[in-house]
Amino acid sequence: MQVALRDFVPVAQDVQYTQYRSVDDEQTQFFARIMDQVRNFNGSDEKTTRQGFYAFDATGDVYGAMNRRSARRLVELLDRAKSDFAADPPPRINLPEAAPYARPKPPRGSAVVQVFARIDSEPARSVRGRRGRRDRGRRNERLGRDHLWVRPFELRQLAHGRMPDGLAGRLLLNHCLDNIRGEPDPWEVSHVSEANFEVTRSLVVRDGVPQIEVVLAGRFAMETGEREVGWRRPLPSSGYQGRMSGRLRFDAATLELLEWTAIAEGRAFGRSRYTNGEPAGHFPLRVAFVLSRDPRHVEVPPGMFFRGASAYWDPGLRLPVVPIH
Repeated sequence: MQVALRDFVPVAQDVQYTQYRSVDDEQTQFFARIMDQVRNFNGSDEKTTRQGFYAFDATGDVYGAMNRRSARRLVELLDRAKSDFAADPPPRINLPEAAPYARPKPPRGSAVVQVFARIDSEPARSVRGRRGRRDRGRRNERLGRDHLWVRPFELRQLAHGRMPDGLAGRLLLNHCLDNIRGEPDPWEVSHVSEANFEVTRSLVVRDGVPQIEVVLAGRFAMETGEREVGWRRPLPSSGYQGRMSGRLRFDAATLELLEWTAIAEGRAFGRSRYTNGEPAGHFPLRVAFVLSRDPRHVEVPPGMFFRGASAYWDPGLRLPVVPIH
């Protein structure tokens, strides 16, 4: 760290937006050019992450890159980059004080809902993970975190007792995920065998204030077959089946969202590319949704936004999806 701070300017960039180009601005294009100069050391599949450490100068020339956790190798990379830069420095350029960029944000008036995922407390033996290692650090006892964006017109529909298809798809495909051990793969519409929501609306008075109370009750089932993931071994099938229940409250006069409390409960199995170490067999997975007042959840997009704005806002699910017996 001392080497990096003394001789370099540390920069952190979200590879999801750079690699998958869900944001197309000058800053993203600059980092995309940097990645294009280096062979993807994580694999040959175009969907494989390009995350890693990159040493580059202000003109965008790359002096080396790697994706290892070894501090020694990182110091060696920085030493080589410093030496190569000194041997042939680039021409001096005038940099603007701030580079323009377009970070995705929800529409004005949107609601932000925190999302927490947890494997229930029943004993769960982890399957053998990568390189035959057993699950380390009690990884399945961790808490998965994300946040959900809900647009103003969707809030109005909920307040009037209707579940928007786009929101239902966002909830199930982009947020009912096992993200406890790493970054999960989202569900696709083709994985859904059941999806339905009942929305019950009523008028209540609390502390003398008229409010609209909306009760959600739903069922869902998602399942994949065995999947090819490029350079990695095929992933076994995975799935999540259960129920979702919740309560929302709105100010009856302004339709301001006052409360969002919901939970998805069910049984899951399998894993994604980067979530190895899952419990063996079927395991209990709960995903909770709670209204957030944290302004950072507006500044930072939800995890699955890297799929692109359209795929996040409306993954294409249309209700109801009725199971075939």
